[in-house]
Amino acid sequence: MEVKEKNKAFFLAGVLLFLLLLQFFFIPTFKKTKKINQRLLKTKKEVCEIEGLKKRYLREKNYLNLTEEKNFSFYSLVEKFAVSCGVKGNIVSLRPVSAPISSNYKSIGIELRLEKLDLKELTRFLTKIENSLHPLSINRLLIEQDRVGLLKATVEIVTIQEIP
Repeated sequence: MEVKEKNKAFFLAGVLLFLLLLQFFFIPTFKKTKKINQRLLKTKKEVCEIEGLKKRYLREKNYLNLTEEKNFSFYSLVEKFAVSCGVKGNIVSLRPVSAPISSNYKSIGIELRLEKLDLKELTRFLTKIENSLHPLSINRLLIEQDRVGLLKATVEIVTIQEIP
């Protein structure tokens, strides 16, 4: 009987040791691992967000650097696009526009009134402006039907310029 009680005591000691290890080692380790994994996921999300902000910053920095190029002439570039799309003869009026953006930059541009255009010419002109490698954008666009098949359009084309 003594052997059975010794075996029972060893068994109970083993179970007690297992429960103590479980309580004071394994469970805290699992909890810490879970917390570390959660922090890792949060950190990965933050890194992705920072990378996105970095890409946006570099894109906008490049955009602003293009406006500072010495050979970039906003008005001549718009005229070149109008000539290449065949809409220069349809320009009725030009009006310069300007608006401050921040303390260091302002928006400059022109408002073009075009008449007697067909949709294909207008689309080609607008696409050329939007797909330009230079920092141009269409700020406002108003299209009206002039006659059957012909259009009138008012287009405001802008760029960003550093205030000296």
